[in-house]
Amino acid sequence: MLAFSPWLYAQQKSPAEAADSARSFTQGKVLSVKPFRDNDAVHYRVKVLLPNGQVRYIFVDGDNGNARYSAQ
Repeated sequence: MLAFSPWLYAQQKSPAEAADSARSFTQGKVLSVKPFRDNDAVHYRVKVLLPNGQVRYIFVDGDNGNARYSAQ
């Protein structure tokens, strides 16, 4: 069993930070941010309205804030 470590969880990005990462990555408008768990990490699926009018989902890594287009 793993012990709770406040330091480990303090390093996770917040939903607001995930939204900022997605906004910077796309230059679009954030419509929603949904967290999801992958093993012990929390990541984010961010729905964004792009400048060209498309709606896309962006994956934001909860550990480092890196954003990329979702495969979906």
